Amino acid sequence: MQLQKLSFTDHQSGWHLSATEFFPDLTLLVGVSGVGKTRILQAIRMLRGVADGSERQTHWGLGFDVDFSDGRNLYSWACQFETRPAGNGETLLDDGPILADHMKGPVARSRVLRETLTENGDVLIERDAGGIRLRGQPTPKLSPHDSALKMLSHEERISAAHHCFQQILAVDQSEDTDASSGIFISGIGGHLDQYPTVEELRESRLKTLVKLAIAQERHPRFFESIAAQFMEVFPQVEAVRVNRLRLVEPQEILSLAIKERGVRKWIHEPFIASGMMRTIMHLARIALWPAGTLILIDEFENSLGVNCIDFVTKSLVEQSRRMQFIITSHHPYIINNISPAHWKIVSRRGSEVTTQNASDLGLEQSSHQAFIKLLNSEAYQEGIAAG
Repeated sequence: MQLQKLSFTDHQSGWHLSATEFFPDLTLLVGVSGVGKTRILQAIRMLRGVADGSERQTHWGLGFDVDFSDGRNLYSWACQFETRPAGNGETLLDDGPILADHMKGPVARSRVLRETLTENGDVLIERDAGGIRLRGQPTPKLSPHDSALKMLSHEERISAAHHCFQQILAVDQSEDTDASSGIFISGIGGHLDQYPTVEELRESRLKTLVKLAIAQERHPRFFESIAAQFMEVFPQVEAVRVNRLRLVEPQEILSLAIKERGVRKWIHEPFIASGMMRTIMHLARIALWPAGTLILIDEFENSLGVNCIDFVTKSLVEQSRRMQFIITSHHPYIINNISPAHWKIVSRRGSEVTTQNASDLGLEQSSHQAFIKLLNSEAYQEGIAAG
């Protein structure tokens, strides 16, 4: 998936992202804390949630218009959910729609009011109060709560658009936490024969640590190539492995371990340094997710020490040739080492969030000069203004 343009509104909270265009390879969101960078990533994640659908997930008041590509076709998808009725006793979370998987009992779900999907300008889906039309033909009555993109995803021309949203990978803390605390799975033995090639493993929807464990068992040379890159950054490490601890059949727990030179015992989680964990997971994601993946990384510098920031930043820039990255960062080194041509300066007036290119602010082409000028710019210094 290549995300091209997004406008997004949460009518429940009033938060609005004005139409923002993203670079096809790497977009770095910069701005003062609280301006809305993280929430932009959350809005993109929510697109996948709407496309996937869930009876335990609700999207009261959300509206968006997104342009994206699968590498061959250009799609536009617009969707609007109803606003929550007042006084029904439910609480809207401050950071967006309710994710209600932890709740017990039935969840009040919002209805979709309007929806359209176009492919290269041709209208594939139209939805309004009169119902849903697929390429101009009425469909049987379908759920009012799920997107038509989800419900019609088996249709030939819809499936490619729907698949794009399966290629969004949000790197918050969940995947790194899975690696650092261990991840329970129903055994990987049954998965080994399902992915006879690395490309098939990349295309799977498994978590990155599970993919890494399968690569270790099924594609050892490929696994060793990932480990070798890690050991270039940390030369004191001589081996990496994914441990499989068998619990009650068929349950297993997976966790990473490293072996350092001159140290007799393996170092297991949670005793591996957080910077090491983030680096190995970064390398695993790049190696084990397919070309065209859209990777979202909030506060890219988190847990990265001085010795690995340089490597991981360069790796991200290099890999942006085959994947699309949208990241946030406050770290001067990272901002300085990513060309201003990839910057989006984020500012907010009240609940209205806008973005500007570095060129819009007349910033220099030299990253260091541009960074100094950015810090002194009005758009950055007054990143948050009253509505």
